[in-house]
Amino acid sequence: MKRFCFMLSLFTAVVMLFPIAVSAKEYKSEKVYISDSFNHLTEAQLGEVAEKAESFAEKTGYNVGVVITDDIGSKSEVAYSDDSYQKVFGKNVDGVMILINNDTYVDHISTARDAIIMFDDRRIADILAYAHGNLKDENFADAIDDILYKMNEFYDKGEPDSNSDYYYNDITDEVERKFPIGTFLMIFVPVFLISSVVIFFCIKMSYRFKKAEAARVYMNSSATFFREKSDTFIREYTTSHRISSDSSGGGGGGFSGSSTHHSGGGGTFGGGSAHR
Repeated sequence: MKRFCFMLSLFTAVVMLFPIAVSAKEYKSEKVYISDSFNHLTEAQLGEVAEKAESFAEKTGYNVGVVITDDIGSKSEVAYSDDSYQKVFGKNVDGVMILINNDTYVDHISTARDAIIMFDDRRIADILAYAHGNLKDENFADAIDDILYKMNEFYDKGEPDSNSDYYYNDITDEVERKFPIGTFLMIFVPVFLISSVVIFFCIKMSYRFKKAEAARVYMNSSATFFREKSDTFIREYTTSHRISSDSSGGGGGGFSGSSTHHSGGGGTFGGGSAHR
């Protein structure tokens, strides 16, 4: 009887531990990472999601991460998503991380490097809104499909107008404003012309007002007699130049369509969140 009780207890312990050992699902390749820690996807769904993510990664060259979790611990949605991306793919490399968050029900998409430019804040909001219904109903395979579908659609349209004046600087690892040749010419040409005019008139005036020899040098005082003295005003020259203060260039750092921040590991990320 004791032996039977011991075997029953051992069997119960194994059965209780078994779901924990097999619940987590994971897919990883060179460009794609999918983690389903709490077994929300079936094996078939995991395969379908992986296939679509691989297709998007091949098309764009981006890394594609998907994390489905019921516990983000003490981190914020943004930090959890950013850190997950950086842990898998590294710091400041092109790609996206899709966080399906069943802990606080705030889902998040992190964008890195060139993906920051491609998916501005408005596009991220539209992507999450498109998947909102399936996220709310916990149809996660369909929700991921929605997200990848909209990302493909936006990618085909090219960079958004909001980010047309911005680029990702490989040296500083920051999104920075471009300095187009048109802006350079608009600034340089007027400054050059005004400077040239000022210099020309300064030189001209310096010759005009050069001190002349006194008239008495050329006169014989013994043979010259003045009957009348008078001062005669001949003419006056006045030259004026109008310097425009108008400027078509914006001041400061301007506005980028993609909000950016730094992760705890020092990476630069864009992206956005949405509550279900």
